[in-house]
Amino acid sequence: MTWQETILDWLNREERSQAWLARKAVINDSYLSAILNDLRSPGSKVLHKLDRAMVLPLGTLEGLRSQMELALKEGNDGHGS
Repeated sequence: MTWQETILDWLNREERSQAWLARKAVINDSYLSAILNDLRSPGSKVLHKLDRAMVLPLGTLEGLRSQMELALKEGNDGHGS
């Protein structure tokens, strides 16, 4: 599951909208939509704001993104685990 899917799954479980999460995280709702659709890449500060808004341990989303990026890199260089 990607970090974006984690957020979307959380929104669905909590019956919350992207606009609600954007307000709670104090980020622009169109920016949130863009990062969830992989059109923009958020920095650590934005991911930490989302962690706090979703009441996740700080660094959760950034950790998921790092794991995904590492897996993609390993897959692309042909070495894998």
